[in-house]
Amino acid sequence: YKWCGDGGSNPSPSPSNAPNPSTTSSSKPSTTSSPKRTPSSKPSTTKQPTLSPATSLKPTPTSSPNTPPSPPGKSGLTNILSKELFLRIFPEALPIYNYENLVAIAEKYPEFANTGDSDVDRREVAAFLGQISLESGDLRYVEEINKSTMCQQSPKYPCAAGKQYFGRGPIQLSWNYNYKDFGKAVNLDLVASPELVATDFDLVWWSALWYWNDERWNGNIHKVVGLPGGFAKATHIINGGLECGVNPPNRDSEKSRIASFKKFCELLGVAPGDNLSCQTADFRPKAL
Repeated sequence: YKWCGDGGSNPSPSPSNAPNPSTTSSSKPSTTSSPKRTPSSKPSTTKQPTLSPATSLKPTPTSSPNTPPSPPGKSGLTNILSKELFLRIFPEALPIYNYENLVAIAEKYPEFANTGDSDVDRREVAAFLGQISLESGDLRYVEEINKSTMCQQSPKYPCAAGKQYFGRGPIQLSWNYNYKDFGKAVNLDLVASPELVATDFDLVWWSALWYWNDERWNGNIHKVVGLPGGFAKATHIINGGLECGVNPPNRDSEKSRIASFKKFCELLGVAPGDNLSCQTADFRPKAL
């Protein structure tokens, strides 16, 4: 079947009014909240993937309830997600999504899943796995299938002739301004070469972890996702324009996200908590 993750399919407020791109600015354009959409990014109507065979796995906690933070310069990922469990969860993952590169890139974000609070850290890893599972079809896809240009051009955020900025990578990085901001973070011109996000073994994971830990204009996923109600906030940051609010255009996609999150929480031995849905009046999407 065809699959197309929705991540990054909502442009931010006009990039022409956004501040200079920066990996630390709190008001950067986002791939995922819900301002105006361009005609090139209609909500996907493709069939959602089924949950992977890992749904039948029993919980396999990999650290004690009071796991201390990892040493400086290390993320907490390996304390929670072993290679063996990763391979069991994603048995059909593309080769580019290898565990070793995920671990190496995660070390660039030492605060990721590394608060020292086992529940918060496990919940963050479960949320990360749940979101990328939905976006990439259990890591079986590295590019969006329904490809489009996804260019919202401005003097600050140009597009390159003939290039397309559709979703790529495990979190489906989308839109020209996100490629530029991510490129600035990794010192590469990804406006000119967006395809690298889907072909470079480091960039593919880096795009997701950069987006996850980045200070965006509508929030920082890492800072909220492990807290009560944090999963709904993460979905709002990632794809709020299509999946959040009282009557969003793509209701079922959020259900799949929540199901994936609950599955991974069970595998990691942590309660998912309450208030997992962003389809409430508290998450009103802006006009599309």
